[in-house]
Amino acid sequence: MRLRFFLHEAKRFFDVSGIELAKDAAEHCRRSGLNVFTGQADETLLGRLGTNRRYRVARRYRALAIPRDTIALLVNHLDPGGSS
Repeated sequence: MRLRFFLHEAKRFFDVSGIELAKDAAEHCRRSGLNVFTGQADETLLGRLGTNRRYRVARRYRALAIPRDTIALLVNHLDPGGSS
């Protein structure tokens, strides 16, 4: 639910997408009109999203397969001058 709230607020100003680990939460976001994928942030999924100006990792770092590698992957998919 937190991802849905965050994305709804952010979409007023930005083109937003999200990745949610929990299948039910991701589906709830999609039903409310948000572009949210289910699963881990990996090369395939981030490739579908393209590069982005900013990433926000919200809670549950321990749920990530390898947090350090996931953060490094996100950094590699940032637009020049972007931030995580």
